[in-house]
Amino acid sequence: MEETYDIYFSGQIIAGRPEPEVRQNLGRLFRTDGAALERLFSGTPVRVKRGVDQETAIRYRVAFREAGALVEIRPSGESGGQSPR
Repeated sequence: MEETYDIYFSGQIIAGRPEPEVRQNLGRLFRTDGAALERLFSGTPVRVKRGVDQETAIRYRVAFREAGALVEIRPSGESGGQSPR
């Protein structure tokens, strides 16, 4: 059975990237704003995707980096974060 991964975001942005720009980029990426976007930047790890394969996890990491943000990829089943909804 292939190992799956969960993607977590805790509000970390790449050094030198302005936070308002990163928020806007992630808002476009997730097609959201307001409270959902605020939860992403709460400082608490929020699971943004669950149970993806390694290739998909890497695509998420790349998309977040292009938006100016950093994610954590954990093997599925590890605890320690909230669901975004």
